[in-house]
Amino acid sequence: MGDYLQLYANGLGPTNPVPSSGVVLPTYYPLDDLSRVKITIGGRDAAVLFAGLVSAGLYQVNVQVPSGVGIGELPVVMFVDGRHTQEGVTLNFQ
Repeated sequence: MGDYLQLYANGLGPTNPVPSSGVVLPTYYPLDDLSRVKITIGGRDAAVLFAGLVSAGLYQVNVQVPSGVGIGELPVVMFVDGRHTQEGVTLNFQ
C-alpha cells in the first residue's frame, strides 16, 4: 500500500535527549533507540519511521503500511523491547 500512519501510545520508554521535567514540551523527543519498536499490520512488518515523545506522556509512532497487507479489518500489533501491545487492535484497510 505504501500509505503512512501515525499511531499514538504511552509508556514506550526513554528518549534521547531526555525532556526537562515540569515544563511544556517545546519539541518532540525521539526514542533513544528506534529499533526497540516494531509494528506489524496484518502479520507483515511495517517500516517504523519515527517514534518519540510528542506531548507529556504521549508518544507518536509513524509507520509505512507494507505492500500486500490486503483489505478489511487487520490486526495492528506494536512490539516494544520484544513485548507486544494488547491483542484485538485492528484498523480497517481499503
